[in-house]
Amino acid sequence: MTPKRAGLLLCLVSAAGYSTTPILVKYAYEAEIGAVTLLTLRFSIAAALFWALVARAGPELPTVGALTRGLVLGIVGTSGQTWLFAAALARIDAALVSLLLYVYPAMVMVGAVLIGRERLSWRRVVALVVASGGVGLVLSGAPIGTTDGLGVLLALGSALGYTGYLLVGHALVQRVSPLLLATSICTGAALTFTGIGLIGGLLDFHFRPWGWGPILAIALIPTVLATLTALAGVSRVGPTVASIIAMMEVPITVILAALLLGERLFPLQLAGGALVLSSVLLLPFSRIGRPKTTRRADESRGLSS
Repeated sequence: MTPKRAGLLLCLVSAAGYSTTPILVKYAYEAEIGAVTLLTLRFSIAAALFWALVARAGPELPTVGALTRGLVLGIVGTSGQTWLFAAALARIDAALVSLLLYVYPAMVMVGAVLIGRERLSWRRVVALVVASGGVGLVLSGAPIGTTDGLGVLLALGSALGYTGYLLVGHALVQRVSPLLLATSICTGAALTFTGIGLIGGLLDFHFRPWGWGPILAIALIPTVLATLTALAGVSRVGPTVASIIAMMEVPITVILAALLLGERLFPLQLAGGALVLSSVLLLPFSRIGRPKTTRRADESRGLSS
């Protein structure tokens, strides 16, 4: 198998791994696992596995500065975004959350323009209009009274949080290896949720015994495995191709939600989702702006959803 084909396969495996996140969170909730408990265990287990991989990889260790930045990014960015994501899943369907989260490429584009990192162009404007129209169809396509407004806001807040996370943290990957950065970010998130759980008395391990299944699965599949395959894939095919393949996450989530959770999207919602995804293809992958943002998205996606 050629490196390019191997990279395509790795990216597809990564997208499939990420797509399991909403499904596994839903199963965890059915096992009566609280959000803080779930996220504490998810990131603690994943951090332990990442540190084991770092130890096995060799003597390279992060500098104090790089480790501190990664920890802060995990403590603030990853923790906030993943909590919003989990809170949204407690109120609305997994497929809907996945669709709304994928507004983040358009949000990243707007943020990059506002802070002067990228220039406004007609393609970016069209992409923003298409994405906005897609979100409108997703929200209006369900029968009146069937969509939880707060859940929608939480999902959009998760997309906004991920946008800020990408814009602030994309430069870190240029100073430290992706594996070390992923490890420090995951460790920071574990520290945050452990602290919140202990201080707030929110850690409760009296859930149903079978709940350990989705806990271990969410730590292993979308947090560790999907992140590592994304890193390996993007190194072979580049960030542009990897970001396009990453869009497969949404239809896979929709299919899994229908098969495993009995969820279904209405025709207008599916059309809106198609518009949201197509808006990513309209974004220009310039050498100055988009590759940095996309690469950061590929390398940290499993840590923040």
